[in-house]
Amino acid sequence: MNDNEFTCPRCQIPLEQSKLEFGIFWSCKKCSGRAITVDLLRRTFTPESIYPLWLHAIRGEGHSSCHCPSCQNMMFEVSLSDDAGVRVDVCKVCHFVWFDMHEVDTLRPRPLPKREPFKLTAAELPETAWQKIASVLNAPVDPLVGFIKPHLIDEE
Repeated sequence: MNDNEFTCPRCQIPLEQSKLEFGIFWSCKKCSGRAITVDLLRRTFTPESIYPLWLHAIRGEGHSSCHCPSCQNMMFEVSLSDDAGVRVDVCKVCHFVWFDMHEVDTLRPRPLPKREPFKLTAAELPETAWQKIASVLNAPVDPLVGFIKPHLIDEE
């Protein structure tokens, strides 16, 4: 087994790495389980979704379950939250969390940051860009002010 290869704690087969916008997780093709770091969970899901599971783990609430896909230490099966019926496996050594199929679906994702629509004025364009645009439009150009509207040009 490679040093970088993680093993599914349920199926004992190598996990596949997947990249997201916020980080990397590992999944099992056979059982659809997922190994996710607590750090990635904090960046992806709301604090209310994540803090209870980590508190249960550091308080020792729960019981030994399976081996961590990363460090092979025993993970602890803990409640995802105080009121959820979902239990996940947490490694207190390397901070991996194992989710069986669909367990991760119970977490609430962080809202996406609102992005302002991209707006660019002619003054913000690099000098050569507006000159190129003007040449494509066959518009006269004054290097000091930019485009010159055709009706403002004195015809000689």
